[in-house]
Amino acid sequence: MQNRYVGDVGDFAKYALLKALAGDDLRLGVHWYLNADEEQNSDGKFTDYSHLRHCDEPLYLALQNLVNSGRRSVAAVEQAGILPPNTIYFSRPLSSRDRRERAERRAAWNAEAFETLAPAQLVFMDPDNGLTEKPAEKLGSRGAKYVCAEEIAPYYRRGQSLVIYQHQTREKGGLRVLIERRVELLRSLECEHVWAFKFRRKRARAFLIIAAPAHLETLRARTFEFQQTPWFREGHFVQELPSSQ
Repeated sequence: MQNRYVGDVGDFAKYALLKALAGDDLRLGVHWYLNADEEQNSDGKFTDYSHLRHCDEPLYLALQNLVNSGRRSVAAVEQAGILPPNTIYFSRPLSSRDRRERAERRAAWNAEAFETLAPAQLVFMDPDNGLTEKPAEKLGSRGAKYVCAEEIAPYYRRGQSLVIYQHQTREKGGLRVLIERRVELLRSLECEHVWAFKFRRKRARAFLIIAAPAHLETLRARTFEFQQTPWFREGHFVQELPSSQ
């Protein structure tokens, strides 16, 4: 996650989904995977999505307020109360520029996040690119853009459900094949109940849902309820894998 993405169309979809899944009884934790190395490209520019306003008007207005006031940062999202009031945030940024002690710094950063987010029942991880199949990638020059399986597993073993952001890559087969491979990886960690949503407006992206046994029926019900909203009825979101798996 980079601050310049706040308030774009992907952010709008992301927060709508998280609110729907958390409801008023699953405490949400957000691990921003805040990337300190802001890039210079066109990502985050799609802030005009008034055609989606009716999907969640209060959320739309809150995000447009941040965009129009120039307050595009995760700190502003936290302060504005975009997500449920009892949400826990881990906001310490991570940089991959300095190669020295990169592994030690990331380990300490993850340990702090794991402790901070312990009270949450549903943890959202928001790396720029998503889940990598290559563990060494987390220690590369773009490591802050990835989460790896070994960083996800401790949360699931602790009994927490997770939502993982996944950006489309250039992998052969497109986003659907990428989702299938990432789900297979998660199931290799004994994450039995995994499904995925794809958001199809502007640049395609996905959200991987990992349901802990204690939250499975709740998250299945919330998935069904979300499918009855304009987000799904109008094809903005699609579900790639059934939540019954």
